[in-house]
Amino acid sequence: MPYDDYEDYGNNVTDLKFNGPYSEEYEDLETVDDTGSLFSGGVQYTDNRIDYAKFTLETAARICFSVCSSEASVKFAVYRLTSSEKKGVVTYSLKTLQSVSTKKSKDEDDDDFYATTKKLMLSAGDYYISVQAVSKKSDEASYDVEIDDDKSVIFNEGDNSDDWTDLKVKGADGEVGDIGKIDEESAILYDDWVGYGDAVDYRKFTLDNAARASFYVDATDKAKFTIYKLVTKTDKKGVVTYSLKSLQSSSIPKIKGVDEDEEYKYEVTTKKLLLEAGDYYIGVESKNAKSGGSAYYDVFFNGAESTFFVDGDNGWNNWLYDKKAKTLNVDYMDQFVVTELNSLTTDVMMDNSAPSIDYWNNYVGYGDATDFARHQM
Repeated sequence: MPYDDYEDYGNNVTDLKFNGPYSEEYEDLETVDDTGSLFSGGVQYTDNRIDYAKFTLETAARICFSVCSSEASVKFAVYRLTSSEKKGVVTYSLKTLQSVSTKKSKDEDDDDFYATTKKLMLSAGDYYISVQAVSKKSDEASYDVEIDDDKSVIFNEGDNSDDWTDLKVKGADGEVGDIGKIDEESAILYDDWVGYGDAVDYRKFTLDNAARASFYVDATDKAKFTIYKLVTKTDKKGVVTYSLKSLQSSSIPKIKGVDEDEEYKYEVTTKKLLLEAGDYYIGVESKNAKSGGSAYYDVFFNGAESTFFVDGDNGWNNWLYDKKAKTLNVDYMDQFVVTELNSLTTDVMMDNSAPSIDYWNNYVGYGDATDFARHQM
């Protein structure tokens, strides 16, 4: 399209330094959520030399721009807006992320100029592009800017609500997902996605009983699966902070000999992990996120290789042990933490002919290692 067919958008952005994002002198392309045509216009070396446009990404993306110009070469650039403050005055500038100039096609029958940027890894946010006339000789140039369909990906699957970025301050009340209780009937626990812009997901799960637990995870790209316990720390000033202690971490490797047409080519079955009753956390992390990785995944509870110690009972007869005093804590005697057995009379104890009696039966094992009882003579 000839330059004369484009109106002057008034997007030279002469007020960038002081107005920055509040400037009205650029074209606002609004939210970009797909590949394809992005922006068209015309520039003139002696008058409307440079056009600016803004676009917004609501999720992270790997973007490759394709630029075509007619009549002359143009320079294309991608920017991030930066700001600084001095003596209360805020000023703005553009940080160049990448720039290219279009070059004449090698095809003798094609008079246009072309350029393609390298792939840019962009997180969610606002970005700016410019197209600038660079040829005094040709003066005018029209242009088209596209997001390359084959080389670009908009990661619309990303969900940052379970990234737990507030872990240190909020702990369990922070931005973490919740699976709920896991028991013998549990199978598939959840499925999601991790990749660039959403590199890790966290989920909480609860065990009502101690268990020897195993999990199965499959994924479409390389990832890591970790079981955590939440750790609380209080400093001398009474400030509480939280962190995660890794109990078990498993890489999710590629299946040997897998057909490349298979979508889920990565899997792992975790080793059995002994867990007491309580709350635990799962983390699934993309190992290729920084390079544009994209992993759909499923998390299953491996019931066939897991055991729940449902016979354990810690509510009545574990009789808390005072580690500091190295004694049984008798203060809890009246709070039903020991089992009160029936009194045995002297007659019963001394009579060898008396039939045996069912004096006490219970269970001890993982999660309920010791039982105490009191009897009176």
